[in-house]
Amino acid sequence: MDFQHPLEKDFVPSPLSFDRVMEGRRIAAEDSRLLRLPVELLLSIVSYIESDKNTLASLALVNSDCRQLARSCQFRTVVFDYSQKSNALLDKLLVETLERRDSKGGRMKRPSLGACIRCIRAKLKFDLQTQATRPEKRADNYPAPEEELRSIMANWIEAIGDYHTRSKSSFDSTLAQLVPLLPRLEILDLPNLVAIDSTFLNLVANSRVKHLRHVRLHGYIGSDITMIRMEEGASWPLESLDIDIRLRFMDHEAHDLYSFGFWDSLFRACSSTLQSLTLNQEILVVKDLQKGKLGKPITFTAEFPRLKFLRIGAGIIICPSTLQRLLQSEHLSTLFIDPDRHLTAECLEQIDQLKSLQTLVWYGDSPPIARPATVHFLKVSPQLRAFVTYMDFSAPFQHEVLSALGTCSSLKVLSLQWRGTSIDNLSLDALSYLTSLEELHISSGQRYGWRHEWFVDHEVIQKRLCTLHRLRKLIFTRDSYQTDNGLEQAHRRRMAHHASRYSLLFKHLEWLHIGQLSFTFAPGDDGRVQESSAERDPWFSAQRHLLGRYTGSFIAHKIPNLPFGL
Repeated sequence: MDFQHPLEKDFVPSPLSFDRVMEGRRIAAEDSRLLRLPVELLLSIVSYIESDKNTLASLALVNSDCRQLARSCQFRTVVFDYSQKSNALLDKLLVETLERRDSKGGRMKRPSLGACIRCIRAKLKFDLQTQATRPEKRADNYPAPEEELRSIMANWIEAIGDYHTRSKSSFDSTLAQLVPLLPRLEILDLPNLVAIDSTFLNLVANSRVKHLRHVRLHGYIGSDITMIRMEEGASWPLESLDIDIRLRFMDHEAHDLYSFGFWDSLFRACSSTLQSLTLNQEILVVKDLQKGKLGKPITFTAEFPRLKFLRIGAGIIICPSTLQRLLQSEHLSTLFIDPDRHLTAECLEQIDQLKSLQTLVWYGDSPPIARPATVHFLKVSPQLRAFVTYMDFSAPFQHEVLSALGTCSSLKVLSLQWRGTSIDNLSLDALSYLTSLEELHISSGQRYGWRHEWFVDHEVIQKRLCTLHRLRKLIFTRDSYQTDNGLEQAHRRRMAHHASRYSLLFKHLEWLHIGQLSFTFAPGDDGRVQESSAERDPWFSAQRHLLGRYTGSFIAHKIPNLPFGL
């Protein structure tokens, strides 16, 4: 089984061992052979039933110890969606945690449900509860006049909005109080907007949470009220942080929205243990947008000795010295960055080499402004194993990029997109020298929408790239084909023919995406297609496929010494 990182949205933590959920409590059923087994053996047995609801229900009926064992599976991940069931569970957990707080040594009278929880995910699902109360919009089913219907709808929207606001405010404050009191909580997923609040931030910072995902904060951070304050000598053992600041103000200057105190206190609390960091920020300040201002760059002074993954969001303006401090982590192996920023380019120009960097991803809506800086960064990174872009380059700039990548003798993964409607032969020839490649994606034409403009000449590509003997994966996207017969079966036969030709050319080829279809190949030299996709995939993402399933906050592409590779 592939290891999943805790920030992946479909990650499910394993149940805690029996001794941990019992919190040192004596076993009530002293004659139980099952519960007397060594902890490691019992955990192995539980792994066979952890997802079987019927078995867990039967186990919970045996006695209080077995009920706690079943709970360790059932409640390892808890999803709060603002439903009545969620509210009831939240109330029960709050009662438990208050008892724990007030008891000597934090010991509970009975086995605790809260001791079983390793992950909390909050999901905003008001629509599921409130759509049933929505007035019918269709006039033929609703006899009221149009103006009256508009009034009814307006009143409904106002009432529901008020209900949502009150419910969410109460729910979030209760959840925030709960977080630091759960003894085994490690993962907190908060995809809902939470107001930037000193109480909330400090409660989470003083918890045992190690992985924070989708922390979407909105509000005003220009005050030291929002600073995180840790007890003297204490630290926040955070390992993964995905934070997204949403700032929307009509009456503040943009420079007020950047607070050195906020960012510095945040990272000073957790930077010593942080391994994965994703920074995103969205700003809408009408007064400053009209003046052409973008605000002051983010600055902080914390050091990041263990940082391995870094993603700087496209919306963030970050000071070059601060960015350089982030990049100086000796363990940094994966970097997502938008080079289409002058301050970013200024920082990249000053860097000699990031020896530990293995995966570099450029993303943004337009190609880099400062070519020398970005190409320089590639030239001083000969150890790169993966280079992926989310933007298209002109042929001349692509030549510079490929020339710089020629020094990367260990490059295994490459994804490039050409501007225009073709890939020139000079680029293909430059690609042919990257003989270490094992996974390759190439594309041209419009990156989005229905229009596919790249009419591929596969004979030319096969002739030019025949030196890439190590290829295991080959991906074509936005490719188009002229045909006199518009039948889908004709397209599939044509793509299968191309797939067979590529398999004969590249003896190690295992997987090919072409014409919106995917093909896998059986081992051997006969070029036989073993399997093909049943339907076209017009939304296929080559970058997502190459880099991994989770591209939102954390991607680790085959990083050695990391427990969360693909």
